[in-house]
Amino acid sequence: MLTLQITKEQVLDLIAQLSPTEQKEVLQYLIQKSHCDPDNTPDEQVIEGIKEGLKEALNGETIP
Repeated sequence: MLTLQITKEQVLDLIAQLSPTEQKEVLQYLIQKSHCDPDNTPDEQVIEGIKEGLKEALNGETIP
């Protein structure tokens, strides 16, 4: 399996380049995956961090 090395800042920068509709699709996908894959479910703290980061990106709360 290929492992991608990417920082949180890089992810948020990429998400910020998406349209609001695309950002919502990314958020929905991540939420769906976090609940539907019992063999690879990250702990709740990681899930909440992802949700919070995406909410910030959707609201334009990014570092220029």
